Amino acid sequence: MENLKKAFTTVLMLVTILSAHAHSSNIIGLITGQPFEITTVKATPETKNVTLQHIASSENISQLLLKTGDLDQEDLMYMIHNANGLVVKSSRIEKNELAIDLTDLPAATYFFIVSNGDVSITFKVVKNIQSNSELSMSGK
Repeated sequence: MENLKKAFTTVLMLVTILSAHAHSSNIIGLITGQPFEITTVKATPETKNVTLQHIASSENISQLLLKTGDLDQEDLMYMIHNANGLVVKSSRIEKNELAIDLTDLPAATYFFIVSNGDVSITFKVVKNIQSNSELSMSGK
């Protein structure tokens, strides 16, 4: 019985340490299995087929896949703003599917806007991890 108590205490202590580390280093998304949290904030009716999702890949966990559906590609762009409103990434969109690498961006909340001037959609993207190295450090 004493060995069982020691084992339970050890496990409890490890869970506490891991939880504290995950919270302090902002990798809580890895514990929950979600490197990104993506929600639609605002959209015009024409953007109903536009999606933004995380690319599930062991090689690069910091990529998003933008699918623009049947939107006209002429003058179509994306911009990523940080919480202070500064544009941290932007580019023209020339294909209906575009992989966007966010490895170089720190863990934070971003606003991802797809627009051609007339139609637009805004996603709120919470990046829960700093970089791919954090995933390999966690042993997953």
